[in-house]
Amino acid sequence: MKFEANMPHLGQDLFNAYAKLETGEELTSIESALLEAVTKSREALTPVDVVVFAFPLWNLTIPTA
Repeated sequence: MKFEANMPHLGQDLFNAYAKLETGEELTSIESALLEAVTKSREALTPVDVVVFAFPLWNLTIPTA
């Protein structure tokens, strides 16, 4: 199975979304999109035995994009 996604950066907006879910607050469109991306990735990765991440190295570091 091959899974490709343009994953958004996971940061404070994601943590805010999880906090809002706990308190029942309304999510912004950005927070909803982040939660949807995380859920999609989790559902794709959970049933597999092996995960291979492929990314370039820029100056011996992993680019955030």
